[in-house]
Amino acid sequence: MGLISKLLGQNQDKEPSGLSIGGSISLGYKPTPKENIYAHQFSCMNRDEDCTFCKRLDGTVIAPDDPIIKHLMSDKDPDEQHPFGYRTETFQRLCSCKVCGCIWVDILKDEEIPPPIEMPEDLRDEILKATEQKS
Repeated sequence: MGLISKLLGQNQDKEPSGLSIGGSISLGYKPTPKENIYAHQFSCMNRDEDCTFCKRLDGTVIAPDDPIIKHLMSDKDPDEQHPFGYRTETFQRLCSCKVCGCIWVDILKDEEIPPPIEMPEDLRDEILKATEQKS
């Protein structure tokens, strides 16, 4: 039996156990302590099927105390929503990926050369406008 089969809990005689690889990975996830975070950086998978919003947000670095972050990242535990992304209603409204695999990456304060914190104003305006819309 191969490694993936073992992770999925299957062999030739059985069906998959129902636990996804992403779910397995998130079981061992421990959130970074907030006091250690310099910023959050969005990382788009850059696949053909990724939406324009995610591709535009790719590489954006946001300070953890920037008010815009509450519209993009939830403070809920990762296993309660997307295991790697903390999706909010606003983010879900803007993202049109069929299956979004993009992630938020915590950049720690001890990075040797941290990236500059920046977000294009037109992107910020689009996010704020989406927060005003009703689902």
